[in-house]
Amino acid sequence: MPSNHCHALFGLGALLLAACSSPPSAAPPGRTEPHEDLCPEGFADCDGVSDNGCEAALLTSVESCGACGARCAGGDGATALCSAGACTLACDAGRADCDGDGSNGCEVLVAEDPRHCGACVVTCADACWNGTCDAAVLAGELRLPTFLRMDATGLYWTNQGSGDPPDGSVMRLDPGGGTPAALAAEQELPGPLALDEATVYFAHARGLAAVPKAGGEVTELAPDARGVTALAVDQGALYWVEAGTPPAFEDGGLFMLPLGPEPGAAKVMLAAIPGVASGVALDAGHVYVAAQRADAAGGAIFRVARDAAPPSAPERLHEALVAPRGLEARGGALWLIEGRGIATFSPGGPLRRVVQDLPQIPAQLAFDDARVFWTTAREADGQVQSARLDGSDLATHARNLSYPWGIAVDGTNVYFSLAWNGGPATGALVRRPKGP
Repeated sequence: MPSNHCHALFGLGALLLAACSSPPSAAPPGRTEPHEDLCPEGFADCDGVSDNGCEAALLTSVESCGACGARCAGGDGATALCSAGACTLACDAGRADCDGDGSNGCEVLVAEDPRHCGACVVTCADACWNGTCDAAVLAGELRLPTFLRMDATGLYWTNQGSGDPPDGSVMRLDPGGGTPAALAAEQELPGPLALDEATVYFAHARGLAAVPKAGGEVTELAPDARGVTALAVDQGALYWVEAGTPPAFEDGGLFMLPLGPEPGAAKVMLAAIPGVASGVALDAGHVYVAAQRADAAGGAIFRVARDAAPPSAPERLHEALVAPRGLEARGGALWLIEGRGIATFSPGGPLRRVVQDLPQIPAQLAFDDARVFWTTAREADGQVQSARLDGSDLATHARNLSYPWGIAVDGTNVYFSLAWNGGPATGALVRRPKGP
Protein backbone atom coordinates (compact mmCIF):
# COMPACT_ATOMS: atom_id res chain seq x y z
CA MET A 1 0.00 0.00 0.00
CA PRO A 2 1.55 3.36 -0.93
CA SER A 3 2.61 5.26 2.15
CA ASN A 4 1.08 8.59 1.15
CA HIS A 5 -2.56 7.49 0.77
CA CYS A 6 -5.28 6.42 3.20
CA HIS A 7 -7.63 3.70 2.05
CA ALA A 8 -11.00 2.86 3.52
CA LEU A 9 -11.61 -0.84 3.10
CA PHE A 10 -15.17 -2.10 3.29
CA GLY A 11 -16.15 -5.73 3.76
CA LEU A 12 -18.88 -7.74 5.43
CA GLY A 13 -20.25 -4.58 7.08
CA ALA A 14 -17.01 -4.04 9.07
CA LEU A 15 -14.75 -1.08 8.52
CA LEU A 16 -11.04 -1.52 8.59
CA LEU A 17 -8.96 1.66 8.41
CA ALA A 18 -5.51 1.08 7.05
CA ALA A 19 -2.67 2.82 8.76
CA CYS A 20 -1.40 5.80 6.82
CA SER A 21 1.87 7.56 6.93
CA SER A 22 1.94 11.37 7.00
CA PRO A 23 1.95 13.02 3.55
CA PRO A 24 4.91 15.01 2.37
CA SER A 25 5.02 18.80 2.60
CA ALA A 26 1.86 20.26 0.91
CA ALA A 27 0.37 23.62 -0.12
CA PRO A 28 -1.54 25.60 2.54
CA PRO A 29 -5.07 24.34 3.31
CA GLY A 30 -7.53 25.20 0.54
CA ARG A 31 -4.80 26.10 -2.00
CA THR A 32 -3.06 23.92 -4.57
CA GLU A 33 -0.91 24.43 -7.59
CA PRO A 34 -2.89 25.18 -10.79
CA HIS A 35 -4.06 22.05 -12.58
CA GLU A 36 -5.22 23.24 -16.00
CA ASP A 37 -4.81 19.73 -17.37
CA LEU A 38 -7.54 18.50 -15.00
CA CYS A 39 -10.09 21.20 -16.05
CA PRO A 40 -12.78 20.94 -18.70
CA GLU A 41 -11.84 22.31 -22.10
CA GLY A 42 -12.02 26.10 -22.13
CA PHE A 43 -11.55 26.48 -18.36
CA ALA A 44 -8.54 26.66 -16.07
CA ASP A 45 -7.63 26.91 -12.38
CA CYS A 46 -5.72 30.15 -12.76
CA ASP A 47 -5.80 31.32 -9.12
CA GLY A 48 -4.60 28.01 -7.64
CA VAL A 49 -7.49 27.90 -5.16
CA SER A 50 -9.02 24.44 -5.09
CA ASP A 51 -12.21 25.60 -3.37
CA ASN A 52 -13.46 27.49 -6.47
CA GLY A 53 -12.34 24.84 -8.96
CA CYS A 54 -11.58 25.82 -12.56
CA GLU A 55 -12.77 29.38 -12.21
CA ALA A 56 -11.32 30.96 -15.36
CA ALA A 57 -13.33 30.76 -18.59
CA LEU A 58 -10.50 31.05 -21.09
CA LEU A 59 -12.86 31.68 -24.01
CA THR A 60 -14.44 34.80 -22.51
CA SER A 61 -12.36 35.99 -19.55
CA VAL A 62 -10.79 39.43 -20.11
CA GLU A 63 -8.25 38.66 -17.35
CA SER A 64 -7.26 35.25 -18.77
CA CYS A 65 -8.10 35.19 -22.45
CA GLY A 66 -6.91 31.97 -24.03
CA ALA A 67 -4.44 31.29 -21.20
CA CYS A 68 -3.98 32.14 -17.53
CA GLY A 69 -2.81 35.72 -17.05
CA ALA A 70 -3.33 36.75 -20.69
CA ARG A 71 -5.17 40.00 -19.93
CA CYS A 72 -6.96 41.92 -22.72
CA ALA A 73 -6.25 45.64 -22.83
CA GLY A 74 -8.83 48.23 -23.85
CA GLY A 75 -8.04 51.60 -25.37
CA ASP A 76 -9.34 55.06 -26.15
CA GLY A 77 -13.08 54.85 -26.81
CA ALA A 78 -13.11 51.07 -26.52
CA THR A 79 -13.93 48.27 -24.10
CA ALA A 80 -11.78 45.13 -24.00
CA LEU A 81 -13.54 41.84 -24.73
CA CYS A 82 -12.49 38.22 -25.00
CA SER A 83 -14.19 36.21 -27.72
CA ALA A 84 -13.36 32.56 -28.46
CA GLY A 85 -10.15 32.93 -26.53
CA ALA A 86 -8.91 35.96 -28.49
CA CYS A 87 -8.84 39.61 -27.38
CA THR A 88 -11.13 42.00 -29.25
CA LEU A 89 -12.39 45.57 -28.83
CA ALA A 90 -15.97 46.80 -28.45
CA CYS A 91 -16.07 50.38 -29.69
CA ASP A 92 -18.09 52.99 -27.83
CA ALA A 93 -21.08 54.46 -29.67
CA GLY A 94 -19.92 56.75 -32.46
CA ARG A 95 -16.37 55.37 -32.59
CA ALA A 96 -14.59 52.76 -34.74
CA ASP A 97 -11.25 50.96 -34.94
CA CYS A 98 -10.44 51.80 -38.55
CA ASP A 99 -6.67 51.18 -38.50
CA GLY A 100 -6.94 47.68 -36.99
CA ASP A 101 -4.45 48.60 -34.28
CA GLY A 102 -5.91 47.57 -30.95
CA SER A 103 -3.25 49.45 -29.00
CA ASN A 104 -4.82 52.83 -29.82
CA GLY A 105 -8.39 51.65 -29.26
CA CYS A 106 -11.25 52.94 -31.39
CA GLU A 107 -9.50 55.99 -32.69
CA VAL A 108 -12.10 57.36 -35.14
CA LEU A 109 -15.16 59.50 -34.39
CA VAL A 110 -17.33 58.33 -37.28
CA ALA A 111 -19.89 61.09 -36.73
CA GLU A 112 -17.44 63.77 -37.94
CA ASP A 113 -14.40 62.20 -39.67
CA PRO A 114 -14.68 62.85 -43.46
CA ARG A 115 -12.30 59.90 -44.13
CA HIS A 116 -14.50 57.48 -42.15
CA CYS A 117 -17.97 59.01 -42.14
CA GLY A 118 -20.51 56.76 -40.45
CA ALA A 119 -18.25 53.75 -40.99
CA CYS A 120 -14.61 53.00 -41.78
CA VAL A 121 -13.35 54.02 -45.24
CA VAL A 122 -16.51 55.92 -46.19
CA THR A 123 -14.89 59.04 -47.64
CA CYS A 124 -16.72 62.34 -48.08
CA ALA A 125 -16.11 64.86 -50.81
CA ASP A 126 -16.56 67.61 -48.23
CA ALA A 127 -17.63 67.46 -44.60
CA CYS A 128 -19.04 64.70 -42.40
CA TRP A 129 -22.07 65.51 -40.23
CA ASN A 130 -23.66 63.02 -37.87
CA GLY A 131 -22.12 60.17 -39.83
CA THR A 132 -23.53 61.48 -43.12
CA CYS A 133 -21.35 62.82 -45.92
CA ASP A 134 -21.73 66.34 -47.24
CA ALA A 135 -24.87 67.15 -45.24
CA ALA A 136 -25.63 70.71 -44.13
CA VAL A 137 -27.91 71.88 -41.32
CA LEU A 138 -30.06 74.60 -42.88
CA ALA A 139 -31.96 75.46 -39.70
CA GLY A 140 -31.42 74.36 -36.11
CA GLU A 141 -32.95 74.79 -32.67
CA LEU A 142 -36.41 74.01 -34.07
CA ARG A 143 -39.34 72.93 -31.92
CA LEU A 144 -40.55 69.59 -33.31
CA PRO A 145 -40.32 70.17 -37.10
CA THR A 146 -42.65 67.65 -38.70
CA PHE A 147 -44.42 68.04 -42.05
CA LEU A 148 -42.30 69.36 -44.92
CA ARG A 149 -43.25 70.52 -48.43
CA MET A 150 -41.24 72.06 -51.23
CA ASP A 151 -41.84 73.84 -54.54
CA ALA A 152 -39.92 76.26 -56.73
CA THR A 153 -40.46 79.09 -54.24
CA GLY A 154 -38.91 77.42 -51.20
CA LEU A 155 -39.07 74.91 -48.39
CA TYR A 156 -42.09 75.07 -46.08
CA TRP A 157 -42.56 73.18 -42.84
CA THR A 158 -44.42 73.21 -39.53
CA ASN A 159 -42.77 73.34 -36.12
CA GLN A 160 -45.31 71.57 -33.95
CA GLY A 161 -44.13 73.08 -30.68
CA SER A 162 -45.43 72.05 -27.27
CA GLY A 163 -48.94 73.51 -27.50
CA ASP A 164 -48.92 75.00 -23.98
CA PRO A 165 -48.64 77.90 -24.52
CA PRO A 166 -49.03 77.79 -28.32
CA ASP A 167 -45.49 78.04 -29.68
CA GLY A 168 -45.74 76.23 -33.01
CA SER A 169 -45.03 77.92 -36.31
CA VAL A 170 -45.19 77.67 -40.09
CA MET A 171 -41.75 78.28 -41.60
CA ARG A 172 -40.22 79.13 -44.97
CA LEU A 173 -36.62 78.84 -46.24
CA ASP A 174 -34.95 79.29 -49.61
CA PRO A 175 -33.70 75.89 -50.87
CA GLY A 176 -30.16 77.24 -51.05
CA GLY A 177 -30.18 78.21 -47.38
CA GLY A 178 -30.23 81.53 -45.58
CA THR A 179 -32.30 82.56 -42.59
CA PRO A 180 -35.61 80.77 -42.03
CA ALA A 181 -38.68 83.00 -41.75
CA ALA A 182 -41.75 82.36 -39.58
CA LEU A 183 -44.85 82.88 -41.74
CA ALA A 184 -47.20 82.08 -38.86
CA ALA A 185 -46.05 82.16 -35.23
CA GLU A 186 -47.67 81.19 -31.93
CA GLN A 187 -49.74 78.46 -33.53
CA GLU A 188 -51.20 75.60 -31.52
CA LEU A 189 -49.74 72.29 -32.71
CA PRO A 190 -49.58 73.00 -36.47
CA GLY A 191 -49.34 69.85 -38.55
CA PRO A 192 -50.04 68.83 -42.17
CA LEU A 193 -49.70 71.49 -44.86
CA ALA A 194 -50.33 71.99 -48.59
CA LEU A 195 -49.12 74.57 -51.13
CA ASP A 196 -50.55 76.35 -54.13
CA GLU A 197 -49.00 79.16 -56.17
CA ALA A 198 -49.22 81.85 -53.51
CA THR A 199 -50.45 80.30 -50.25
CA VAL A 200 -49.52 77.82 -47.53
CA TYR A 201 -52.50 75.96 -46.05
CA PHE A 202 -52.00 74.23 -42.71
CA ALA A 203 -53.87 72.39 -40.00
CA HIS A 204 -53.61 73.25 -36.32
CA ALA A 205 -55.32 72.14 -33.14
CA ARG A 206 -58.28 74.47 -33.65
CA GLY A 207 -58.91 74.01 -37.37
CA LEU A 208 -57.46 75.01 -40.75
CA ALA A 209 -55.70 78.25 -41.70
CA ALA A 210 -53.83 79.89 -44.58
CA VAL A 211 -50.93 82.32 -44.83
CA PRO A 212 -49.33 83.95 -47.91
CA LYS A 213 -45.98 82.50 -48.97
CA ALA A 214 -44.59 86.02 -49.03
CA GLY A 215 -45.72 86.61 -45.46
CA GLY A 216 -48.74 88.43 -44.11
CA GLU A 217 -51.90 87.87 -42.15
CA VAL A 218 -53.01 84.37 -41.11
CA THR A 219 -56.58 83.59 -42.19
CA GLU A 220 -58.66 81.01 -40.35
CA LEU A 221 -60.51 78.90 -42.92
CA ALA A 222 -62.32 76.11 -41.06
CA PRO A 223 -62.23 76.65 -37.29
CA ASP A 224 -64.41 73.61 -36.69
CA ALA A 225 -62.06 71.12 -38.39
CA ARG A 226 -60.67 68.66 -35.85
CA GLY A 227 -58.16 65.83 -36.09
CA VAL A 228 -56.93 66.80 -39.56
CA THR A 229 -54.37 64.23 -40.74
CA ALA A 230 -53.73 65.28 -44.37
CA LEU A 231 -54.41 68.17 -46.79
CA ALA A 232 -54.41 68.64 -50.56
CA VAL A 233 -55.24 71.68 -52.68
CA ASP A 234 -56.18 71.85 -56.36
CA GLN A 235 -58.58 73.59 -58.78
CA GLY A 236 -59.56 76.29 -56.33
CA ALA A 237 -60.55 73.96 -53.51
CA LEU A 238 -58.96 72.64 -50.34
CA TYR A 239 -59.49 68.97 -49.46
CA TRP A 240 -58.70 67.28 -46.17
CA VAL A 241 -59.49 64.29 -44.01
CA GLU A 242 -60.46 64.29 -40.35
CA ALA A 243 -59.72 61.23 -38.29
CA GLY A 244 -62.80 61.73 -36.13
CA THR A 245 -63.28 61.49 -32.39
CA PRO A 246 -61.78 58.56 -30.46
CA PRO A 247 -62.40 55.86 -29.54
CA ALA A 248 -64.93 55.02 -32.28
CA PHE A 249 -63.79 57.62 -34.88
CA GLU A 250 -67.26 57.48 -36.42
CA ASP A 251 -67.52 61.20 -37.20
CA GLY A 252 -64.46 61.50 -39.44
CA GLY A 253 -64.43 61.77 -43.19
CA LEU A 254 -63.45 63.67 -46.32
CA PHE A 255 -64.12 67.42 -46.46
CA MET A 256 -63.82 70.22 -49.01
CA LEU A 257 -63.70 74.01 -48.84
CA PRO A 258 -64.03 76.28 -51.92
CA LEU A 259 -61.23 78.84 -52.04
CA GLY A 260 -62.70 82.05 -53.39
CA PRO A 261 -61.64 85.68 -53.15
CA GLU A 262 -64.09 86.20 -50.30
CA PRO A 263 -63.46 84.20 -47.11
CA GLY A 264 -66.28 82.70 -45.09
CA ALA A 265 -67.35 79.66 -47.13
CA ALA A 266 -68.43 76.67 -45.06
CA LYS A 267 -66.76 73.29 -45.27
CA VAL A 268 -68.60 70.51 -47.10
CA MET A 269 -68.47 66.87 -46.10
CA LEU A 270 -67.93 64.95 -49.33
CA ALA A 271 -68.05 61.47 -47.78
CA ALA A 272 -68.07 59.70 -44.46
CA ILE A 273 -65.04 57.43 -44.28
CA PRO A 274 -65.25 54.29 -42.15
CA GLY A 275 -62.25 54.18 -39.85
CA VAL A 276 -59.44 56.61 -39.10
CA ALA A 277 -58.73 58.63 -42.25
CA SER A 278 -54.96 59.15 -42.58
CA GLY A 279 -54.20 60.33 -46.12
CA VAL A 280 -55.68 62.24 -49.07
CA ALA A 281 -54.58 62.66 -52.70
CA LEU A 282 -56.10 64.08 -55.89
CA ASP A 283 -56.22 63.42 -59.59
CA ALA A 284 -58.20 65.28 -62.24
CA GLY A 285 -61.56 63.78 -61.37
CA HIS A 286 -61.32 62.10 -57.98
CA VAL A 287 -60.24 62.38 -54.38
CA TYR A 288 -58.55 59.34 -52.80
CA VAL A 289 -58.50 58.61 -49.07
CA ALA A 290 -56.48 56.12 -47.03
CA ALA A 291 -58.07 54.91 -43.79
CA GLN A 292 -57.54 52.35 -41.06
CA ARG A 293 -60.47 50.75 -39.27
CA ALA A 294 -60.70 51.68 -35.61
CA ASP A 295 -60.68 48.01 -34.57
CA ALA A 296 -57.39 47.51 -36.48
CA ALA A 297 -59.05 44.82 -38.60
CA GLY A 298 -57.70 46.29 -41.82
CA GLY A 299 -57.12 49.42 -43.83
CA ALA A 300 -58.57 50.50 -47.16
CA ILE A 301 -58.27 53.01 -50.01
CA PHE A 302 -61.44 54.87 -51.00
CA ARG A 303 -62.30 57.00 -54.03
CA VAL A 304 -64.81 59.85 -54.26
CA ALA A 305 -65.69 61.69 -57.47
CA ARG A 306 -65.08 65.42 -57.20
CA ASP A 307 -68.39 66.22 -58.92
CA ALA A 308 -70.48 63.80 -56.85
CA ALA A 309 -73.32 65.33 -54.83
CA PRO A 310 -72.21 65.43 -51.21
CA PRO A 311 -72.33 63.49 -49.10
CA SER A 312 -71.69 60.49 -51.32
CA ALA A 313 -70.83 56.89 -50.62
CA PRO A 314 -67.07 56.33 -51.15
CA GLU A 315 -65.97 53.63 -53.56
CA ARG A 316 -63.70 51.08 -51.87
CA LEU A 317 -60.76 50.38 -54.21
CA HIS A 318 -58.43 48.29 -52.04
CA GLU A 319 -58.87 46.67 -48.64
CA ALA A 320 -57.17 44.37 -46.12
CA LEU A 321 -54.23 46.80 -46.01
CA VAL A 322 -51.88 47.22 -43.06
CA ALA A 323 -52.05 50.75 -41.61
CA PRO A 324 -52.23 52.64 -44.95
CA ARG A 325 -51.11 56.27 -44.71
CA GLY A 326 -49.01 58.94 -46.42
CA LEU A 327 -51.07 58.86 -49.62
CA GLU A 328 -49.42 60.78 -52.50
CA ALA A 329 -50.30 61.32 -56.17
CA ARG A 330 -47.32 61.11 -58.52
CA GLY A 331 -47.05 60.73 -62.28
CA GLY A 332 -50.59 59.41 -62.80
CA ALA A 333 -50.26 56.87 -59.97
CA LEU A 334 -51.11 56.83 -56.28
CA TRP A 335 -48.46 55.91 -53.70
CA LEU A 336 -48.80 55.08 -50.04
CA ILE A 337 -47.02 53.68 -47.02
CA GLU A 338 -48.43 50.32 -45.98
CA GLY A 339 -47.09 48.61 -42.88
CA ARG A 340 -43.32 48.26 -43.32
CA GLY A 341 -43.41 48.87 -47.04
CA ILE A 342 -44.44 51.17 -49.88
CA ALA A 343 -47.16 50.40 -52.42
CA THR A 344 -48.56 51.99 -55.57
CA PHE A 345 -51.57 51.65 -57.84
CA SER A 346 -53.03 53.29 -60.90
CA PRO A 347 -56.58 54.62 -60.50
CA GLY A 348 -58.85 51.61 -60.84
CA GLY A 349 -55.89 49.20 -61.12
CA PRO A 350 -54.41 46.60 -58.77
CA LEU A 351 -52.25 47.56 -55.82
CA ARG A 352 -48.57 46.66 -56.19
CA ARG A 353 -46.18 46.48 -53.22
CA VAL A 354 -42.88 47.77 -54.62
CA VAL A 355 -40.84 48.01 -51.39
CA GLN A 356 -41.54 45.37 -48.75
CA ASP A 357 -40.34 44.18 -45.34
CA LEU A 358 -38.24 47.18 -44.46
CA PRO A 359 -36.48 46.91 -41.07
CA GLN A 360 -37.93 50.29 -40.09
CA ILE A 361 -41.40 51.74 -40.65
CA PRO A 362 -41.55 54.63 -43.17
CA ALA A 363 -42.90 57.98 -41.94
CA GLN A 364 -43.27 60.22 -45.04
CA LEU A 365 -42.66 59.99 -48.80
CA ALA A 366 -41.12 62.22 -51.48
CA PHE A 367 -40.35 61.66 -55.17
CA ASP A 368 -38.17 62.65 -58.07
CA ASP A 369 -38.47 61.36 -61.64
CA ALA A 370 -36.73 58.06 -60.90
CA ARG A 371 -36.95 57.28 -57.19
CA VAL A 372 -39.18 57.26 -54.12
CA PHE A 373 -37.62 58.60 -50.89
CA TRP A 374 -38.75 58.12 -47.30
CA THR A 375 -37.85 58.80 -43.69
CA THR A 376 -38.05 56.36 -40.75
CA ALA A 377 -38.89 58.18 -37.51
CA ARG A 378 -36.90 56.39 -34.83
CA GLU A 379 -35.19 57.86 -31.77
CA ALA A 380 -31.51 57.12 -32.42
CA ASP A 381 -31.23 55.02 -35.57
CA GLY A 382 -33.66 56.72 -37.95
CA GLN A 383 -32.78 56.74 -41.64
CA VAL A 384 -33.38 58.51 -44.94
CA GLN A 385 -33.67 55.95 -47.74
CA SER A 386 -34.80 55.61 -51.34
CA ALA A 387 -35.44 53.05 -54.06
CA ARG A 388 -36.16 53.11 -57.76
CA LEU A 389 -39.82 53.35 -58.64
CA ASP A 390 -39.86 49.61 -59.34
CA GLY A 391 -38.53 48.90 -55.82
CA SER A 392 -34.97 48.02 -56.83
CA ASP A 393 -31.67 49.62 -55.83
CA LEU A 394 -32.39 50.35 -52.16
CA ALA A 395 -30.10 53.15 -50.94
CA THR A 396 -29.52 54.75 -47.53
CA HIS A 397 -28.75 58.48 -47.71
CA ALA A 398 -28.43 59.19 -43.97
CA ARG A 399 -28.47 57.03 -40.86
CA ASN A 400 -28.19 57.25 -37.07
CA LEU A 401 -30.69 60.12 -37.05
CA SER A 402 -33.00 61.29 -34.28
CA TYR A 403 -36.61 61.12 -35.48
CA PRO A 404 -36.27 62.06 -39.16
CA TRP A 405 -39.79 62.96 -40.23
CA GLY A 406 -40.56 65.38 -43.06
CA ILE A 407 -38.87 64.86 -46.44
CA ALA A 408 -38.64 66.67 -49.80
CA VAL A 409 -36.37 66.39 -52.85
CA ASP A 410 -35.28 68.52 -55.79
CA GLY A 411 -32.99 67.81 -58.72
CA THR A 412 -29.85 67.68 -56.56
CA ASN A 413 -30.66 67.27 -52.88
CA VAL A 414 -32.81 65.50 -50.37
CA TYR A 415 -34.13 67.61 -47.48
CA PHE A 416 -35.39 66.18 -44.21
CA SER A 417 -36.43 67.36 -40.76
CA LEU A 418 -35.13 65.88 -37.51
CA ALA A 419 -38.05 66.27 -35.17
CA TRP A 420 -36.54 65.83 -31.72
CA ASN A 421 -33.24 65.03 -30.03
CA GLY A 422 -34.10 65.04 -26.35
CA GLY A 423 -34.98 68.69 -25.76
CA PRO A 424 -37.75 71.19 -26.56
CA ALA A 425 -35.79 73.00 -29.31
CA THR A 426 -33.46 70.33 -30.68
CA GLY A 427 -35.00 69.76 -34.11
CA ALA A 428 -33.29 70.64 -37.37
CA LEU A 429 -33.76 70.91 -41.12
CA VAL A 430 -30.98 69.17 -43.06
CA ARG A 431 -29.91 69.11 -46.72
CA ARG A 432 -27.84 66.34 -48.31
CA PRO A 433 -26.90 65.48 -51.90
CA LYS A 434 -29.10 62.70 -53.26
CA GLY A 435 -26.20 60.40 -54.12
CA PRO A 436 -25.79 57.48 -51.65
